[in-house]
Amino acid sequence: MGAVETPESGNGINNSKDWVTCRKCGLEYPKSWSRCSVCRTGSSVTKRHGGLIAGVAVAAFFIIGTYGYSQMKDNLAAIPDTWSKTTESYSKPTVAVPQTGLFEADVEDDCIAQFNVTSYDESAPCFIELIDISNEDNVVTLFVNPGETARIMVPLGSYKMICASGEIWYGPRYLFGPDTTYTKASKIYEFEKEASGKIEGWSIDMTPQEEGNLHMDEVSKGQW
Repeated sequence: MGAVETPESGNGINNSKDWVTCRKCGLEYPKSWSRCSVCRTGSSVTKRHGGLIAGVAVAAFFIIGTYGYSQMKDNLAAIPDTWSKTTESYSKPTVAVPQTGLFEADVEDDCIAQFNVTSYDESAPCFIELIDISNEDNVVTLFVNPGETARIMVPLGSYKMICASGEIWYGPRYLFGPDTTYTKASKIYEFEKEASGKIEGWSIDMTPQEEGNLHMDEVSKGQW
C-alpha cells in the first residue's frame, strides 16, 4: 500500500491518495474509488473497473466454465511473540465492520484467477491488499473476518500481499487505528496461465502452524 505519513494522516492505507468524505455516512475513502464501501453511495462505476464489483459473481460463473484451475496453497507459519501491540486511545469514529469478501477493486484486465483467504476463529479481522509489483498499483482489497473465507477472482499477474489487522475498524483510511498491526507476505504471488491452459490461483490459510510455509513479516506503518 505504500502508506505515506502526513501530519494529519492517522493510520491510513495510503495517504498519498486524494480522499473524499461520503455525504451519507461520513466515511473517508480514496477519490479513485467509485463509491463509499459502507453505504455504496456515489457514482456507479469508475472508468477503470467498469462495474467490476457488481459483476464479479457473474463473471466468475462463466469463467469457471471456460478455464481449468490449478490452486496453490500456503499455510501461515507460527506468529512471532515480538509483534507489537498498543493500547492507545483513539478519537476517530468507528465504522461498521465489512462483510468478508471483496472490499474494492481497480482493474483493467479480466479477473480469471481464484484467490482465497481463510482466517481462523481466534484471529483479528484482516484488511488485505494485493499490489501489482510491475507498477505498485493496488489491484484489489478484501476483508476477512475471524473464522471466515474470502473467495474472489483477480487478474493474472505478480502481486505482493500486505495485511492490516486489529480489533476495532475505523474504515479504509484509518484502518484499525493505533492498534493496527501491519504485515507483508515474504513471497510474491504469481497468478498465471499454465502451458496446459489451467489458471493458477492461490488459497491461503491464515491459521498459524508450526510448519507453515507462509511467513508474514511485521512492517512499520510508513513501510506498508
